[in-house]
Amino acid sequence: ATGTNRNGIDARNSGNGTNLTINALDTIGNERGVLATNYGSGALIISSTGTATGATFDGIEAFNSMSATDLTVNAVDTVGGINGIDAFNQGTGALTITSTGTATGTSDHGINAYNSVNGTSLSVTAANATGAISGIRALNYGTAGLTITTTGEVTGQSAAGVFAFNSANDVSASMVINQEEGGIMTGATDGMYADNNGGSLTINALGTVIGETEDGIEAINRVGTTDLTITSNIATGAINGINARNYGSGALSVTSTGTATATIFDAIDAFNSVNGTDLTVNAVDTLGDDNGIHASNQGIGALTINSTGTATGGSTDGILAQNSANGTDLTVTSADAIGDIAGIFANNQGTGALTINSTGTATGINFNGIGASNSANSTDLTINAVDTVGNGNGIDVLNNGAGALNVTSTGTVTGTNDNGILAENSAAGTSLSVTAANATGGIDGINVLQEGT
Repeated sequence: ATGTNRNGIDARNSGNGTNLTINALDTIGNERGVLATNYGSGALIISSTGTATGATFDGIEAFNSMSATDLTVNAVDTVGGINGIDAFNQGTGALTITSTGTATGTSDHGINAYNSVNGTSLSVTAANATGAISGIRALNYGTAGLTITTTGEVTGQSAAGVFAFNSANDVSASMVINQEEGGIMTGATDGMYADNNGGSLTINALGTVIGETEDGIEAINRVGTTDLTITSNIATGAINGINARNYGSGALSVTSTGTATATIFDAIDAFNSVNGTDLTVNAVDTLGDDNGIHASNQGIGALTINSTGTATGGSTDGILAQNSANGTDLTVTSADAIGDIAGIFANNQGTGALTINSTGTATGINFNGIGASNSANSTDLTINAVDTVGNGNGIDVLNNGAGALNVTSTGTVTGTNDNGILAENSAAGTSLSVTAANATGGIDGINVLQEGT
């Protein structure tokens, strides 16, 4: 179907109608390949099995009025002067878009999906999508959740590869973004941007996500939401590789199974607000110009970091862990950590124990290999390390908590200018124990101050 001056197919369903269904192979229009407007009382369904091309507007443009129900678009390839697919649902049902080929928007978005407050769920499944702004933009003001699944290459040439917004109208407690293995998501700003205002936010990015000028993955859970969970394979950003901000009432969990990289700030930056509970970061390799891993917990739960590869901080710390007075335990388990300041630095203001297990080498190029402090609010402080190297101290620990201070070094600990091990237990503490195999310091190999009971 070809429309030389306007649209390949132009279908309008009046208020007297019910369903509007369009089945097309190839459509070409000077304005739109397919234009479908539904004012009827039923559903709008578009199935395009070939290529839909709109030279000056959209490949497929679909509008569902408030009197309608569901809006469904199934397409293979779509090309538009503005959007590849532009779907606007004001109906009382779901908005569903499935694109199995390539959706291209020359001046705006590959896929542009808007679900109004009258709607229920919004679902977008796409293989390849490219837009002058975003590859996929999905705005959900409906009541039943937002789901985006990508299987191929998604590119935003001037904004995020995927831009997703879920409003507080969502009562189903779910915003989910899935990227399948092998997929590539690239944005001129963020690779993936997710802004959730209703329920939980879950991201499974199993391919590669690249943010050219901002973050690889930027995920924000607003006040009134619940959990924020991110699983990532490869995430690269100019600012942060993964930037996770949880203002919801649940837990924040970040798992990076491959490499997270940032050229300006942190490879992984995870923040849990006072509304949250636990904060957990599981990572393999992290490389940040600032910190490899930066985790700040203001929630009422525990802060736990597990790094099984190498955490590198170009200008600050390999791992920087901060637990506020609202928190409980702080636990860091690390293989290798290298920082311009410290390999590992952990500050525990929480009501529980601070534990660092370093199974490889912790290196602080200009300060300490491992630095740890426990506040008067806390209990025990425990360090188990193999090899540690610091330009200042190899291991520097200060316990102001009400428990014991225990340091065990089974390999070699070196403090080039200061001490191999510097351990201070305040009067609030109990016992102090240091066990070391080899300890070398510019001042002392081992320097302890015990004021505890």
